[in-house]
Amino acid sequence: MGTANVPKKGKKKEPYKWTEKHQQAFVAIKVAFTSPPILAFPDYSKQFIVYTDASSNGLGAVLSQVQDGHERVIAYASRTLRPPEKNDGNYSSFKIELQALAWAITEKFKGYLSGSKFTAYTDHNPLVHLPTAQLNATEQRCFTRLANYDFNIIYRSGKSNGNVDALSRKPDQD
Repeated sequence: MGTANVPKKGKKKEPYKWTEKHQQAFVAIKVAFTSPPILAFPDYSKQFIVYTDASSNGLGAVLSQVQDGHERVIAYASRTLRPPEKNDGNYSSFKIELQALAWAITEKFKGYLSGSKFTAYTDHNPLVHLPTAQLNATEQRCFTRLANYDFNIIYRSGKSNGNVDALSRKPDQD
């Protein structure tokens, strides 16, 4: 909801007249600013949900939880890839997706997730098998960072991962 529906003021010398159309547009803007997808406050009695994604540009993550029967976003996070991460020879797709998962859980959302059971969703199916995967040294360090957290990893297709996909493709300069 933007301000496109707010009527424009008339000529400079005319007194401003607040009409019913103005009031309706004002109420619509107020509703938009106070309704989902506005961020929700976390409820620590409920389980959290983490969505992660990585692209050739960056990492993205969304933290949410179901409140009153609706999934509500608690926080968004994104960052650009660092120079070593951008080098395909250094970071495979598995490694960069694992990096996104570890970064989201152990850095960005640590305060929410530490001591809580939660579910992590990824569009990179090999991460589902992380506990039994053969890991190199860098991947093992990421896995070790995650060892103190109680969570399940669930695969969801890239088509269903739109809420976090855009964050990884156009990340913040973090």
